[in-house]
Amino acid sequence: MPKYKITIDKNKCVGSTICTMEAPEIFALGAEFQSHVIDPDSNEDELILHAAQSCPMNAIIVTERETEKRVWPPA
Repeated sequence: MPKYKITIDKNKCVGSTICTMEAPEIFALGAEFQSHVIDPDSNEDELILHAAQSCPMNAIIVTERETEKRVWPPA
């Protein structure tokens, strides 16, 4: 089971494509030029966190699946 749950805040995403360059197997740009998660069951924990931390708008929200504790961005 994946450690993290990934959510994209569509109000913050500006389509910078950084997440898609950092983790193309997890994130993609949709027709609306905003990121979306293409592999929500990925076990690439470090890659997910790195891509989220690279987002200039902090639009990628990473939480622990078991505890629902926010990992990124800091609350």
